[in-house]
Amino acid sequence: MFAPMDRAAWERRQAVVAAVRAFFVSRGFDEVETPSLSLHRDVTVHIRDFFTEFRDDAGRRRTLGLVTSPEHHMKRLLGAGWGDIFQICRFFRNGESADLHNPEFTGVEWYEVHKDYRGCMDTTEALVRAVAAAAGVSRVQYGGIECRLDVPFERLTVREAVLRHAGVDIAGVRDKNDLREACAGAGERCAEDDSFDDMFFRLFLSRVEPRLGRGAPTFLCDYPPEMAALSVIREADPGSPSCLTPHASRLSRVAERFELYVAGVELCNGFTELRDPAEQRRRFERQIDEKKRQYGGEYTIDEEFLAALEHMPPCAGNALGLDRLIMLLLGKEKIFEVLLFPFPKE
Repeated sequence: MFAPMDRAAWERRQAVVAAVRAFFVSRGFDEVETPSLSLHRDVTVHIRDFFTEFRDDAGRRRTLGLVTSPEHHMKRLLGAGWGDIFQICRFFRNGESADLHNPEFTGVEWYEVHKDYRGCMDTTEALVRAVAAAAGVSRVQYGGIECRLDVPFERLTVREAVLRHAGVDIAGVRDKNDLREACAGAGERCAEDDSFDDMFFRLFLSRVEPRLGRGAPTFLCDYPPEMAALSVIREADPGSPSCLTPHASRLSRVAERFELYVAGVELCNGFTELRDPAEQRRRFERQIDEKKRQYGGEYTIDEEFLAALEHMPPCAGNALGLDRLIMLLLGKEKIFEVLLFPFPKE
């Protein structure tokens, strides 16, 4: 059977995984294992899941999903009184197969009690530094972009990033026509029927994301509320240019969400975790309506997860793609180069 990695590369990969585990154990985290099968399909609009069917001996059937993240089960543990926890496991994402995507991939997800997203960013920076040092790597390169891992990580709000790299101050944009003009000024052509989100993401993916994590890793933080369904939403810091959303009534509110970019590659997605079950239910209901509109299918709300939120302590969490981190540390260009059996290409 074909395997793209030789044994020496596999041993280097496993050394990185061991360093990740050692980092969390040394900080007193408990390692946990949660199910790969879920009774509820993922309701996140932009994530498509795999689903299957369970049949018992009596012929009864039930649709199950492969978890796109262990988040719901891990938060149920937090609600049951667990403290800091981590897990190294498989994530499953349908429809994702590209240079940086495999339909099943290895990630590390963790939760820290009595910390917010700023503290979680501190932990993330310490983790990447420790793992890189264990691998004997102080700088990485991807797509011609070099990034040092032994320097302080940059922290940049979404609005600051769009202004710096695309020359567009989204806070001054009031409608689609304004944004279309701003995109044109930045060299991005948009169709007449493009939605606001279509135009923004075209601008962000082409002009902003590839420029993040150059020289030093970049934490991108303070997202618009619409882009963080599981995160705490707060008022923006006075005088801080942290807001993205162009509608005046929402200019002062941001989500405590962050992502880390290294050499233009997104590595993780973290939050200050929402603990209000009523608000979480409202957000899930909006997501289900939109997901049904786009993809069809049936989706249910995880009531046990919502019940756990009432008992969950203040905390922050993060999910980091280990395959991508390993790819960078091993000097590879495609994620399949660090997998023994990647998803087969047609």
